[in-house]
Amino acid sequence: MKNLLKKAATRSVIVSIALILLAGCNNADSKASEAESFRIVSMDETIESEYNGMFDITNRSRLDFVDFSSLEAAPICDDPTCKHEPRANADGEMCQAYGKSNHPFIYKNKLYYFRDAEYTEIDGIYYRGCEFWQSEINGTGNKLLLSFDKLMLYEYTRALLFKNRLYLPMTIESHDKDFNEFEPAIELISIDLDDNTYSDYGKVRSGYSIDGEMMGVVEGKVVFQINYPETNLPFMEKVNRYIEENKVSDEEAIRAVTENETYLSEQFEINDDSFRKCDKQGLLCVSKKGYYYIKDGKPEYVGKDGKTKTYEITLANAGASYVGEYVILSDGSGKAWLIDESKGELLPMKYLPQIIIIKDGQALVSDYTNNEKIIKRIPVNELLQ
Repeated sequence: MKNLLKKAATRSVIVSIALILLAGCNNADSKASEAESFRIVSMDETIESEYNGMFDITNRSRLDFVDFSSLEAAPICDDPTCKHEPRANADGEMCQAYGKSNHPFIYKNKLYYFRDAEYTEIDGIYYRGCEFWQSEINGTGNKLLLSFDKLMLYEYTRALLFKNRLYLPMTIESHDKDFNEFEPAIELISIDLDDNTYSDYGKVRSGYSIDGEMMGVVEGKVVFQINYPETNLPFMEKVNRYIEENKVSDEEAIRAVTENETYLSEQFEINDDSFRKCDKQGLLCVSKKGYYYIKDGKPEYVGKDGKTKTYEITLANAGASYVGEYVILSDGSGKAWLIDESKGELLPMKYLPQIIIIKDGQALVSDYTNNEKIIKRIPVNELLQ
Protein backbone atom coordinates (compact mmCIF):
# COMPACT_ATOMS: atom_id res chain seq x y z
CA MET A 1 0.00 0.00 0.00
CA LYS A 2 2.80 2.42 0.92
CA ASN A 3 4.55 1.75 -2.39
CA LEU A 4 1.34 2.40 -4.30
CA LEU A 5 0.84 5.70 -2.48
CA LYS A 6 4.43 6.68 -3.11
CA LYS A 7 4.10 5.88 -6.83
CA ALA A 8 0.82 7.82 -7.01
CA ALA A 9 2.35 10.83 -5.26
CA THR A 10 5.40 10.75 -7.55
CA ARG A 11 3.20 10.53 -10.63
CA SER A 12 1.11 13.47 -9.36
CA VAL A 13 4.23 15.63 -9.05
CA ILE A 14 5.57 14.71 -12.49
CA VAL A 15 2.19 15.11 -14.19
CA SER A 16 1.60 18.49 -12.51
CA ILE A 17 4.96 19.87 -13.62
CA ALA A 18 4.49 18.42 -17.12
CA LEU A 19 1.08 20.08 -17.38
CA ILE A 20 2.60 23.46 -16.50
CA LEU A 21 5.29 23.08 -19.17
CA LEU A 22 2.86 21.83 -21.81
CA ALA A 23 0.38 24.62 -21.14
CA GLY A 24 3.17 27.17 -21.42
CA CYS A 25 4.14 25.88 -24.87
CA ASN A 26 0.56 25.67 -26.13
CA ASN A 27 -0.27 29.19 -24.98
CA ALA A 28 2.77 31.05 -26.30
CA ASP A 29 0.79 32.54 -29.18
CA SER A 30 -2.15 33.56 -26.99
CA LYS A 31 0.22 35.32 -24.59
CA ALA A 32 1.69 37.33 -27.43
CA SER A 33 -1.77 38.34 -28.63
CA GLU A 34 -2.78 39.46 -25.13
CA ALA A 35 0.05 41.96 -24.65
CA GLU A 36 -2.25 44.35 -22.78
CA SER A 37 -3.38 41.79 -20.19
CA PHE A 38 -1.99 41.72 -16.67
CA ARG A 39 -1.84 39.35 -13.72
CA ILE A 40 -2.09 39.97 -10.00
CA VAL A 41 0.61 38.15 -8.03
CA SER A 42 0.34 37.50 -4.29
CA MET A 43 1.02 34.87 -1.67
CA ASP A 44 -2.63 33.87 -1.68
CA GLU A 45 -3.51 31.62 -4.59
CA THR A 46 -1.59 33.19 -7.49
CA ILE A 47 -3.63 32.13 -10.51
CA GLU A 48 -1.79 30.97 -13.62
CA SER A 49 -4.73 30.91 -16.04
CA GLU A 50 -2.52 30.16 -19.03
CA TYR A 51 -1.45 26.99 -17.22
CA ASN A 52 -4.98 26.06 -16.06
CA GLY A 53 -4.05 26.19 -12.40
CA MET A 54 -2.65 28.17 -9.55
CA PHE A 55 0.06 28.22 -6.94
CA ASP A 56 -1.03 27.48 -3.40
CA ILE A 57 0.91 27.82 -0.15
CA THR A 58 0.24 25.12 2.44
CA ASN A 59 0.07 25.92 6.14
CA ARG A 60 3.67 24.71 6.38
CA SER A 61 4.82 27.21 3.71
CA ARG A 62 5.21 24.58 1.00
CA LEU A 63 4.61 25.70 -2.59
CA ASP A 64 2.11 23.50 -4.43
CA PHE A 65 0.59 23.74 -7.89
CA VAL A 66 -3.13 23.02 -8.11
CA ASP A 67 -4.49 21.82 -11.46
CA PHE A 68 -7.96 23.30 -12.12
CA SER A 69 -9.15 20.24 -14.07
CA SER A 70 -8.42 17.63 -11.42
CA LEU A 71 -8.15 19.95 -8.36
CA GLU A 72 -5.13 17.87 -7.37
CA ALA A 73 -2.24 19.65 -5.67
CA ALA A 74 1.39 18.67 -6.11
CA PRO A 75 4.50 20.16 -4.48
CA ILE A 76 6.90 22.01 -6.80
CA CYS A 77 9.56 19.35 -6.39
CA ASP A 78 10.70 16.73 -8.92
CA ASP A 79 12.47 14.38 -6.50
CA PRO A 80 10.42 11.13 -6.40
CA THR A 81 12.08 10.12 -3.11
CA CYS A 82 11.32 13.42 -1.33
CA LYS A 83 8.83 13.38 1.53
CA HIS A 84 8.15 17.12 1.07
CA GLU A 85 8.68 17.87 4.75
CA PRO A 86 9.79 21.30 6.06
CA ARG A 87 13.11 19.93 7.27
CA ALA A 88 16.32 18.61 5.75
CA ASN A 89 16.63 14.91 4.92
CA ALA A 90 19.43 12.61 6.10
CA ASP A 91 21.72 14.08 3.42
CA GLY A 92 21.04 17.62 4.62
CA GLU A 93 18.97 18.49 1.56
CA MET A 94 15.73 20.50 1.68
CA CYS A 95 12.64 19.84 -0.40
CA GLN A 96 12.63 22.22 -3.39
CA ALA A 97 9.01 23.23 -2.67
CA TYR A 98 10.02 25.21 0.43
CA GLY A 99 11.41 28.75 0.51
CA LYS A 100 9.27 29.84 -2.44
CA SER A 101 6.09 31.05 -0.71
CA ASN A 102 6.58 34.81 -1.23
CA HIS A 103 4.91 35.91 -4.49
CA PRO A 104 5.58 32.86 -6.70
CA PHE A 105 4.69 33.26 -10.38
CA ILE A 106 5.67 31.94 -13.81
CA TYR A 107 7.16 34.04 -16.60
CA LYS A 108 8.49 32.49 -19.80
CA ASN A 109 8.55 29.01 -18.27
CA LYS A 110 10.62 30.09 -15.28
CA LEU A 111 9.47 30.25 -11.67
CA TYR A 112 10.10 33.52 -9.81
CA TYR A 113 9.70 34.28 -6.12
CA PHE A 114 10.96 36.46 -3.24
CA ARG A 115 12.70 35.55 0.01
CA ASP A 116 13.19 37.56 3.18
CA ALA A 117 16.74 38.69 3.86
CA GLU A 118 18.66 39.41 7.04
CA TYR A 119 18.64 42.88 8.57
CA THR A 120 21.19 45.24 7.04
CA GLU A 121 22.87 47.95 9.13
CA ILE A 122 23.43 51.21 7.26
CA ASP A 123 24.71 54.27 9.19
CA GLY A 124 23.40 52.90 12.47
CA ILE A 125 19.93 52.11 11.09
CA TYR A 126 18.77 48.51 10.65
CA TYR A 127 16.66 47.75 7.57
CA ARG A 128 14.68 44.66 6.63
CA GLY A 129 15.48 43.51 3.11
CA CYS A 130 14.47 40.86 0.61
CA GLU A 131 15.79 38.93 -2.37
CA PHE A 132 14.36 38.12 -5.81
CA TRP A 133 14.98 34.57 -7.06
CA GLN A 134 14.43 32.44 -10.15
CA SER A 135 14.28 28.66 -10.60
CA GLU A 136 13.13 26.07 -13.08
CA ILE A 137 9.43 25.20 -12.88
CA ASN A 138 10.27 21.96 -11.08
CA GLY A 139 11.90 23.96 -8.26
CA THR A 140 15.53 23.19 -9.17
CA GLY A 141 18.30 25.53 -10.33
CA ASN A 142 17.62 28.30 -7.80
CA LYS A 143 19.36 31.53 -8.78
CA LEU A 144 19.53 34.86 -6.92
CA LEU A 145 18.67 37.71 -9.31
CA LEU A 146 18.36 40.85 -7.16
CA SER A 147 18.94 41.93 -3.57
CA PHE A 148 17.09 44.78 -1.87
CA ASP A 149 18.94 45.84 1.29
CA LYS A 150 16.48 48.54 2.39
CA LEU A 151 13.21 47.26 0.94
CA MET A 152 11.01 44.36 1.98
CA LEU A 153 7.95 42.74 0.45
CA TYR A 154 5.14 41.58 2.71
CA GLU A 155 3.64 38.29 1.54
CA TYR A 156 0.10 39.72 1.51
CA THR A 157 1.06 42.62 -0.81
CA ARG A 158 -0.57 42.54 -4.25
CA ALA A 159 2.01 42.82 -7.03
CA LEU A 160 1.21 43.13 -10.74
CA LEU A 161 2.77 41.54 -13.82
CA PHE A 162 2.27 43.60 -16.98
CA LYS A 163 4.11 42.79 -20.20
CA ASN A 164 7.70 42.09 -19.10
CA ARG A 165 7.63 44.02 -15.82
CA LEU A 166 6.65 43.16 -12.26
CA TYR A 167 5.31 46.18 -10.29
CA LEU A 168 5.59 46.18 -6.49
CA PRO A 169 4.78 48.59 -3.66
CA MET A 170 7.64 47.67 -1.32
CA THR A 171 8.06 48.72 2.31
CA ILE A 172 10.91 50.58 3.98
CA GLU A 173 10.91 49.17 7.51
CA SER A 174 13.72 50.08 9.91
CA HIS A 175 14.70 50.54 13.56
CA ASP A 176 17.65 51.65 15.66
CA LYS A 177 19.98 49.44 17.74
CA ASP A 178 17.43 49.44 20.58
CA PHE A 179 14.64 48.29 18.21
CA ASN A 180 12.84 51.64 18.29
CA GLU A 181 10.79 51.70 15.10
CA PHE A 182 11.20 54.47 12.53
CA GLU A 183 8.20 55.57 10.49
CA PRO A 184 7.73 53.11 7.60
CA ALA A 185 7.23 54.16 3.99
CA ILE A 186 6.05 52.68 0.71
CA GLU A 187 8.39 52.81 -2.29
CA LEU A 188 7.32 51.82 -5.80
CA ILE A 189 9.55 49.40 -7.72
CA SER A 190 9.30 47.60 -11.05
CA ILE A 191 11.48 44.71 -12.19
CA ASP A 192 12.31 44.02 -15.85
CA LEU A 193 12.05 40.24 -16.06
CA ASP A 194 13.93 40.04 -19.35
CA ASP A 195 17.18 41.59 -18.14
CA ASN A 196 16.78 41.30 -14.32
CA THR A 197 17.15 45.01 -13.61
CA TYR A 198 14.81 47.20 -11.61
CA SER A 199 13.52 50.78 -11.64
CA ASP A 200 12.86 52.73 -8.45
CA TYR A 201 10.07 55.30 -8.86
CA GLY A 202 10.69 56.71 -5.40
CA LYS A 203 8.87 56.99 -2.11
CA VAL A 204 5.08 57.24 -2.39
CA ARG A 205 4.03 57.92 1.20
CA SER A 206 5.22 57.44 4.79
CA GLY A 207 3.12 56.33 7.74
CA TYR A 208 2.61 53.71 10.42
CA SER A 209 0.58 50.62 9.41
CA ILE A 210 0.77 51.75 5.79
CA ASP A 211 0.50 49.31 2.90
CA GLY A 212 0.20 49.33 -0.87
CA GLU A 213 -1.48 47.18 -3.48
CA MET A 214 -1.44 47.04 -7.26
CA MET A 215 -4.93 47.45 -8.73
CA GLY A 216 -4.64 46.77 -12.46
CA VAL A 217 -4.11 48.44 -15.81
CA VAL A 218 -6.55 51.19 -16.80
CA GLU A 219 -6.30 52.68 -20.29
CA GLY A 220 -2.75 51.45 -20.62
CA LYS A 221 -1.57 52.82 -17.27
CA VAL A 222 -0.65 50.74 -14.23
CA VAL A 223 -2.71 51.83 -11.20
CA PHE A 224 -1.83 51.20 -7.56
CA GLN A 225 -3.34 52.14 -4.20
CA ILE A 226 -1.85 53.20 -0.87
CA ASN A 227 -3.82 52.46 2.33
CA TYR A 228 -3.06 54.18 5.62
CA PRO A 229 -4.79 54.80 8.99
CA GLU A 230 -6.33 58.19 9.67
CA THR A 231 -4.29 58.50 12.88
CA ASN A 232 -0.60 58.22 12.08
CA LEU A 233 0.86 56.66 15.25
CA PRO A 234 2.59 53.34 15.99
CA PHE A 235 -0.03 50.68 16.62
CA MET A 236 1.10 49.88 20.18
CA GLU A 237 1.09 53.57 21.05
CA LYS A 238 -2.57 53.68 20.07
CA VAL A 239 -3.21 50.59 22.18
CA ASN A 240 -1.47 52.05 25.25
CA ARG A 241 -3.41 55.31 24.90
CA TYR A 242 -6.67 53.35 24.70
CA ILE A 243 -5.76 51.40 27.86
CA GLU A 244 -5.02 54.60 29.77
CA GLU A 245 -8.22 56.31 28.63
CA ASN A 246 -10.58 53.33 29.07
CA LYS A 247 -8.94 51.23 31.81
CA VAL A 248 -9.27 47.96 29.91
CA SER A 249 -7.03 44.93 29.38
CA ASP A 250 -4.39 44.67 26.66
CA GLU A 251 -6.52 42.20 24.72
CA GLU A 252 -9.61 44.43 24.82
CA ALA A 253 -7.59 47.46 23.75
CA ILE A 254 -5.97 45.66 20.81
CA ARG A 255 -9.37 44.43 19.63
CA ALA A 256 -10.96 47.89 19.98
CA VAL A 257 -8.16 49.73 18.19
CA THR A 258 -8.17 47.18 15.38
CA GLU A 259 -11.95 47.25 14.91
CA ASN A 260 -12.34 51.03 15.17
CA GLU A 261 -9.39 52.06 13.00
CA THR A 262 -10.38 54.25 10.05
CA TYR A 263 -8.33 53.71 6.91
CA LEU A 264 -7.91 56.13 4.03
CA SER A 265 -6.65 55.38 0.54
CA GLU A 266 -5.16 57.14 -2.47
CA GLN A 267 -4.75 55.81 -5.99
CA PHE A 268 -1.88 56.57 -8.35
CA GLU A 269 -1.00 55.84 -11.96
CA ILE A 270 2.42 55.21 -13.45
CA ASN A 271 3.57 57.41 -16.32
CA ASP A 272 6.81 56.18 -17.89
CA ASP A 273 9.42 56.65 -15.13
CA SER A 274 7.24 58.49 -12.59
CA PHE A 275 3.84 58.29 -10.90
CA ARG A 276 1.04 60.75 -10.18
CA LYS A 277 -2.19 60.76 -8.21
CA CYS A 278 -5.14 59.59 -10.32
CA ASP A 279 -7.57 62.32 -11.34
CA LYS A 280 -10.39 59.85 -10.79
CA GLN A 281 -10.31 58.07 -7.42
CA GLY A 282 -12.49 55.18 -6.22
CA LEU A 283 -11.31 52.38 -8.53
CA LEU A 284 -12.66 49.08 -7.18
CA CYS A 285 -11.27 46.52 -9.62
CA VAL A 286 -10.28 45.90 -13.21
CA SER A 287 -11.67 43.09 -15.35
CA LYS A 288 -10.98 41.98 -18.91
CA LYS A 289 -13.92 44.02 -20.16
CA GLY A 290 -13.64 47.22 -18.16
CA TYR A 291 -13.27 48.95 -14.81
CA TYR A 292 -15.45 49.38 -11.72
CA TYR A 293 -15.49 52.61 -9.71
CA ILE A 294 -17.47 53.95 -6.78
CA LYS A 295 -19.50 56.99 -7.80
CA ASP A 296 -21.77 58.65 -5.22
CA GLY A 297 -21.67 55.48 -3.14
CA LYS A 298 -22.75 53.23 -6.02
CA PRO A 299 -20.65 50.97 -8.26
CA GLU A 300 -20.24 52.21 -11.82
CA TYR A 301 -18.94 50.12 -14.69
CA VAL A 302 -16.85 51.75 -17.42
CA GLY A 303 -16.32 49.45 -20.39
CA LYS A 304 -13.25 49.53 -22.58
CA ASP A 305 -15.67 50.44 -25.36
CA GLY A 306 -16.62 53.62 -23.46
CA LYS A 307 -20.06 52.41 -22.35
CA THR A 308 -21.02 52.96 -18.70
CA LYS A 309 -23.54 51.42 -16.33
CA THR A 310 -24.45 52.31 -12.73
CA TYR A 311 -25.66 49.53 -10.43
CA GLU A 312 -28.42 50.64 -8.08
CA ILE A 313 -26.97 49.40 -4.82
CA THR A 314 -25.29 51.45 -2.11
CA LEU A 315 -21.95 50.19 -0.84
CA ALA A 316 -20.97 51.79 2.46
CA ASN A 317 -17.67 49.92 2.65
CA ALA A 318 -17.13 48.76 -0.90
CA GLY A 319 -15.01 45.83 -1.95
CA ALA A 320 -14.66 44.17 -5.33
CA SER A 321 -12.65 41.49 -7.09
CA TYR A 322 -12.49 40.03 -10.57
CA VAL A 323 -12.72 36.23 -10.50
CA GLY A 324 -13.00 35.33 -14.17
CA GLU A 325 -16.37 35.64 -15.98
CA TYR A 326 -17.75 37.45 -12.91
CA VAL A 327 -16.99 40.37 -10.60
CA ILE A 328 -17.75 40.14 -6.88
CA LEU A 329 -19.10 43.22 -5.09
CA SER A 330 -19.41 43.39 -1.30
CA ASP A 331 -20.37 46.06 1.23
CA GLY A 332 -18.36 44.91 4.24
CA SER A 333 -21.42 43.83 6.23
CA GLY A 334 -21.87 40.37 4.74
CA LYS A 335 -23.91 41.38 1.69
CA ALA A 336 -22.44 40.44 -1.68
CA TRP A 337 -23.36 40.38 -5.37
CA LEU A 338 -22.02 38.79 -8.53
CA ILE A 339 -21.91 40.69 -11.80
CA ASP A 340 -22.18 38.41 -14.81
CA GLU A 341 -19.89 40.23 -17.23
CA SER A 342 -21.33 38.46 -20.27
CA LYS A 343 -24.75 40.05 -19.56
CA GLY A 344 -24.00 42.89 -17.15
CA GLU A 345 -26.49 41.44 -14.65
CA LEU A 346 -26.26 42.11 -10.91
CA LEU A 347 -27.00 38.90 -8.99
CA PRO A 348 -27.52 38.90 -5.17
CA MET A 349 -25.61 36.14 -3.37
CA LYS A 350 -26.79 33.92 -0.51
CA TYR A 351 -23.32 33.96 1.02
CA LEU A 352 -19.76 34.76 -0.01
CA PRO A 353 -17.25 31.92 0.22
CA GLN A 354 -13.57 32.41 -0.63
CA ILE A 355 -13.85 32.25 -4.40
CA ILE A 356 -10.63 31.69 -6.32
CA ILE A 357 -12.00 31.80 -9.85
CA ILE A 358 -15.23 31.09 -11.74
CA LYS A 359 -14.97 29.00 -14.90
CA ASP A 360 -17.73 27.44 -16.99
CA GLY A 361 -20.42 28.19 -14.42
CA GLN A 362 -18.46 26.61 -11.57
CA ALA A 363 -16.85 28.51 -8.68
CA LEU A 364 -13.58 27.12 -7.37
CA VAL A 365 -13.67 27.79 -3.64
CA SER A 366 -11.15 27.48 -0.81
CA ASP A 367 -12.45 25.82 2.34
CA TYR A 368 -10.94 24.30 5.44
CA THR A 369 -11.59 20.87 6.91
CA ASN A 370 -9.72 19.79 10.06
CA ASN A 371 -7.36 22.74 9.60
CA GLU A 372 -6.46 21.54 6.10
CA LYS A 373 -7.31 23.67 3.09
CA ILE A 374 -9.31 21.99 0.36
CA ILE A 375 -10.44 23.36 -2.99
CA LYS A 376 -13.85 22.37 -4.27
CA ARG A 377 -16.31 23.25 -7.02
CA ILE A 378 -19.66 24.90 -6.33
CA PRO A 379 -22.13 25.67 -9.15
CA VAL A 380 -22.63 29.44 -9.38
CA ASN A 381 -26.42 28.99 -9.16
CA GLU A 382 -26.02 27.55 -5.66
CA LEU A 383 -24.40 30.79 -4.50
CA LEU A 384 -27.24 32.99 -5.72
CA GLN A 385 -30.46 34.01 -3.98
